[in-house]
Amino acid sequence: MSAGAPVARGDHGRLSLPRAGVHLIGIASLAVAQPLLDVLGRNPAFFAAHNVTRWGVVAFALVVLLAPGLILLGIEAVATLAHRRAGYVVHLVSIGGLSALFALTILRRVGWAPAPTFAVSAALGMLFAAAYARAEALRAMCSVLGLAPLVFGFLFLFTSNTSSLVTAGDPRLWDARGTSAPPIVVVSFDALPVQLLMDDHSHIDARRFPSFARFARSATWYPNATMVHENTVFSVPSILDGRVPEPGQEPTVQDHP
Repeated sequence: MSAGAPVARGDHGRLSLPRAGVHLIGIASLAVAQPLLDVLGRNPAFFAAHNVTRWGVVAFALVVLLAPGLILLGIEAVATLAHRRAGYVVHLVSIGGLSALFALTILRRVGWAPAPTFAVSAALGMLFAAAYARAEALRAMCSVLGLAPLVFGFLFLFTSNTSSLVTAGDPRLWDARGTSAPPIVVVSFDALPVQLLMDDHSHIDARRFPSFARFARSATWYPNATMVHENTVFSVPSILDGRVPEPGQEPTVQDHP
């Protein structure tokens, strides 16, 4: 019994690889996946602009939710093969790093200077890793946190603005049947103040902007034309479908058939 006691104390807090993976994936989903999915969930135009299909969006969500934790778990598994204690140290470093990253996503909203923000985030990450190594209750909480990817994935795929790309199906632009093919090219200079191109006589300054001036001479230019909305997400689709944008519409084929 006395000979086995040091071994038991040395193994205190160490986890099986499956449980370690659950913890890494859970904390990574808070530190990496949730902020990214929150931003892109509110901007489906990112996926529409890159022609991402329904299953592409689903695959993207799975990669963002699982890949960071699985990569760290793979590194831990390789280290464990070399030495069990080395694998445990790698696990704690990963836990601390992810915790520091999660703290950074919160502290950056406070408005501190970069140096103290990074310093406090790193300190919080180290404190969390130390507490994680000593407290079974905290490790149990991290096991429950393994459900976080399921929650974040559901919210992104079925409740966010991007969910329309998943639930409404893929855009089928190639199924369109046009009756004519007019030689028209539309070029949109987003947020370009036209006044900056003009001279004192409200003409394009040919000396400063010769290419714009040549373009205006050979094309039809409407210097007083305005858009129906100040936001690109609404103004550009209105050019294509000729309709005044409505609240809640996204720049996708589903909302602008």
